Amino acid sequence: MPPQRPTSWILAFCAPLVAGSTAWAIPPSLRPEIEHELAQLTPPGPGLDRAQIRGIPWCSGVRERNPDWGAYVANDLRQYRTSRHAEDRLFRLARAVCSEPEEPLAQRIATEVLQLWINKTGLTAAEAVESLTLRADKDGFQAERTALCDAIKPRDKDKRKALAAARFQLFGCSRDEPLWMQAEEVKNLGPFIDRGAVARDDLAHLAWVLHRQFQDLEEGVDEALAGYAIDQFDFHAVSADAALHQLDTAPFRGSRYARVMVVESLGRARLVTAKIEALVAKRASDPEWKELLITAPDHGAAAWTAAAERHKAALARSDEFDRKLREDSDTHGCEAALRPDFLAILKTLKHDDLPTLEAAMSDHPLAGLLAERLAYCLMADGDPNAKFVGSVLLQEVSSAIRVIPGPRTAAYYAVLDAKAGHRDRERDDEDGESRSSHHRAPRALGFPDPQSGVIMRVTRVFQFDDRRDDANDGDFVSGVIKSVGKGKAGVHVVFAKKKTQYRDQVCRETNRIDSQDPRTGKITYRQVCHDTGTKSAEVGPDPVDVPVELAGGLQPGRYARFSGIPVHGTLHLNSSTKLPLEVYRQVQKNKDDHESGKHLIALFGFPLE
Repeated sequence: MPPQRPTSWILAFCAPLVAGSTAWAIPPSLRPEIEHELAQLTPPGPGLDRAQIRGIPWCSGVRERNPDWGAYVANDLRQYRTSRHAEDRLFRLARAVCSEPEEPLAQRIATEVLQLWINKTGLTAAEAVESLTLRADKDGFQAERTALCDAIKPRDKDKRKALAAARFQLFGCSRDEPLWMQAEEVKNLGPFIDRGAVARDDLAHLAWVLHRQFQDLEEGVDEALAGYAIDQFDFHAVSADAALHQLDTAPFRGSRYARVMVVESLGRARLVTAKIEALVAKRASDPEWKELLITAPDHGAAAWTAAAERHKAALARSDEFDRKLREDSDTHGCEAALRPDFLAILKTLKHDDLPTLEAAMSDHPLAGLLAERLAYCLMADGDPNAKFVGSVLLQEVSSAIRVIPGPRTAAYYAVLDAKAGHRDRERDDEDGESRSSHHRAPRALGFPDPQSGVIMRVTRVFQFDDRRDDANDGDFVSGVIKSVGKGKAGVHVVFAKKKTQYRDQVCRETNRIDSQDPRTGKITYRQVCHDTGTKSAEVGPDPVDVPVELAGGLQPGRYARFSGIPVHGTLHLNSSTKLPLEVYRQVQKNKDDHESGKHLIALFGFPLE
């Protein structure tokens, strides 16, 4: 029996199947435009994997199939390639190709999507597939994101809120996308970067790196790259293994979302670091930029590291106190550990006068740091006199001495000095007259330099709050010591008196009003005065009493300055009690017969010799 021809309706039904298609195949009218977009496939970026797939490996979580998925393929490819911040186009394509995963054209589109994602993130091919698998699962992605963000939201009572906030941003909880996709400022971490809490939290540290990379590449700002002078120490400091290991702790453990966001962030950070360093290498062809970006920060960091090695034990004790202080642990007895370490360095520095000592402390990589922490120790340790010394020492450090907690800050000051040196040389060149001097800049990190965008950029790295407490005014006593003996309140100090002559006057009020205070209504009457002759008198400070433990260096013939001010309200003094600020070996006079000290031998009760 001859075979019968199928009926027309069977042919109509089977024709698409014979062609290897389904009802969701890309219509022939769309294929030319898609083929045009795929004609020039994206090559892998330098050092990155080439996308090669069999099938489409990320479709397991895609629950919806779109029969019209081919309609926007060409436009999405084109928009992603030509636009910024168009990652959603790529994610939609990743989901779309799962509508027809066996379609050869869909697999070619998927290969291009994978390559674009590898190039964008710096991920390996396997990591990019893992990332797209989660992102293609739209509902699963959102559910895991919500669960994690709810768990890591910073709490008002969290003492480590700045770190928690940075992690919150890293995972895209403050906005719709993770931090690596957006130029969002990570606030309040700058003061804790240099060997601080951030260095011990790899996820917060990673957030900081991503934030700083956006800053260093800020468009339209020629000086933006200057931040690299400091940031280079962080770009390679985040350990991928350590960051991923942190995900083994609650609440990150088991979260696909947490792992993918960290893997993406690490890959992107590596990619952008390479881009920044290529720009730095190009900029370093200029000798001045090379000094500011590479030579000066390397020198400053190396000097600090060498000093830290020489004083390893002292730095360890100082760090331990700082840790306890920040964690509100018991710091009692800290002076016994920190004071000898500070004095061991202080006594080696030049100290002809206070400015000379301030400069020497600023130039020493660790002196300011040890001084600041000893000051906090003295203020926390409970003894009233120690609190006073801690207060005045802290004021001195805050206003005049560099505090360098680590190599990043050391690099910052090295850049500051290098930039100052360039300005000095430029002024020398203008008139041929040398006015260069060693630039110590004993300022807090927030000191703004209005003449230099470069300094502003590197200063902004530390996010330093430059507000300072002003020094107290009044109630200071100074003079040449005549005698030193025992007193009821400790050591009794008597000052030498100077004879002087003065013209005496007698005054009487008239009934004529000179002024009236608008607030109180008090009336001041005009006075009429006349001379009564010349008189002689001995003038000089009244005797003072000094606590025994602070009386080092007080001897007859020496010049000393004292204060009776309760700094920050930490100490209430009797009227005769004064605490030593500076003790000098001898007195010197200027042309106006004004006295000052020469050769500093004690500061705030700390002996320098």
